[in-house]
Amino acid sequence: MSPFGEINCEEAFTLTHHGEEVTNGERLLIRRQLLKEMAQYVDSSLIETPAFIRKNGFNPDSALRKHDTLRSQLTESVSVYVLKLTYVDLFVNEEAGTGLFCYTAYSHDVFVFLPHMHKVLKGFSEKKDGSMYLSLANPMPENIEHRKQFLAGQGIGGKQVAMAGLVHGTRVAVVRRNSSSVFLETDALVTKDADSILTLTGADCFPLYFEEKTAGIIGLAHGGWRGIVGGIVAETMKEIAKLGGKPEKTVLTIGPGICTKHFEIQTDVLEQFAEYQEYVVSDAGLSVDLKGIVCLQAKKAGLPAEQIIVSQECTFCLSEKYFSYRRDQPQYMENQLAYIVQFSHRKF
Repeated sequence: MSPFGEINCEEAFTLTHHGEEVTNGERLLIRRQLLKEMAQYVDSSLIETPAFIRKNGFNPDSALRKHDTLRSQLTESVSVYVLKLTYVDLFVNEEAGTGLFCYTAYSHDVFVFLPHMHKVLKGFSEKKDGSMYLSLANPMPENIEHRKQFLAGQGIGGKQVAMAGLVHGTRVAVVRRNSSSVFLETDALVTKDADSILTLTGADCFPLYFEEKTAGIIGLAHGGWRGIVGGIVAETMKEIAKLGGKPEKTVLTIGPGICTKHFEIQTDVLEQFAEYQEYVVSDAGLSVDLKGIVCLQAKKAGLPAEQIIVSQECTFCLSEKYFSYRRDQPQYMENQLAYIVQFSHRKF
C-alpha cells in the first residue's frame, strides 16, 4: 500500500527532497500523478514517457530541443523533476529567481516539468536587506529601493504589491486585482487573487501568515500587542471565511517577533491582558507571551493545533539579523518586510 494513497504531489516532493528510496509501486504511482499534473500545462506530445523511450531510444539532442519548447510553454516559476526508474530523485538548479531547470542525459530517466509544489511563497526580510520602513510623510527613496531589491531577490519582482498602512488596530482589507496598492489604517490583508503580493512591516511585532489551501486564500496580519488583544486573528479569519475559506483548512504561521522575556509591560496596560492572565509572567517585572495568545486565539477560531506553526526567532535577541524597536529605540523607524503571495500557474 502506497504511503501516498492517491498520491499527493507535495508528499511526493517531500519524499524526493529528502532523497529517500521508494518501492516500484510507489514510484509508478508518483510517476503517473506527476505526468498527469504536467499534462495540464504543456503539449503532452513533448513528454518523453518510459514507453516512448523504450520504443524510440533516448536522443539527448532531441530531448534538449523538446526541453526548450516545454520551457517556453510554462511560466517562469517552474520546477523540473526527473524520475529515475530505480528511484525518485530531484535535480534542482536555481536559475533566474523562482525558475528551476535541469536536464539529464541518461536513457533510463524521464523528463518531468512541473510548477512549484509550493504555490504559496512567504518571507521576512532581514537587517542585511536594509530598512523597509515607509511613510506617506517621508517616502524614503532608499527604503523603496530596499523593497524592490528584496522582492526581486525572492523571485517575485514586478508583481502587484499591496501594503498595509499599519495603525495597530484590527481592520482587515480584501485585496482584489487592480485594487489600491496602499490600504490605510489597515493591519491585515487577505486575497483570493493570484500574483498579488501582500506586505506589511514589523520590528518586534509578529507577521501572521494565513494559508487556506482548499479555497486558495492567503492572508497577512500585523501581530502587534494592541492588535493581538483586539482580536486581529479572529478578524482575519472572518474575512477568510467570507471569501469561502474554512478554519480547519487554514494554516497559520507566526513569523519572527519579540519573545516573552523582552516584551515587558507596565502596570498601566496590564488590564489590557485581563483575558490572558495565564500568559502574563511576573518575574522581576511583567512580561507577556504574545505568541501564546496568538496560538490560543487561532485555536478558538477553529484552527487545528497542528496547523499553527511558530517561529522561535526573536527579533530582540537576534541583533545581527533583525531590527528591533524595543532594543534599538531608533530615531528613525527601521523594520523588516513580511510578504506572502500565491502563484497563478497551479491549483492547490
